[in-house]
Amino acid sequence: MKKYQVAISGMKCMHCVGKVQKALSGLEGVAAAEVALDPGAAVVEGNVSAGAIREAVEGLGFSVQSIEEAQR
Repeated sequence: MKKYQVAISGMKCMHCVGKVQKALSGLEGVAAAEVALDPGAAVVEGNVSAGAIREAVEGLGFSVQSIEEAQR
């Protein structure tokens, strides 16, 4: 299982956070996803690709600044 740190820009409110949370949690292979408005980041765990994470977030109109695989 992989763990990613994702920097996201463009989220302005908790509604935005909820949309991103729902999109990431709904990805096939995601075991857990936590999204924070400040500092505009998400932690995603599961058997999912960085590309799928980027596509889900950017499909909502937000920008992914970086995706880094976290060390366990």
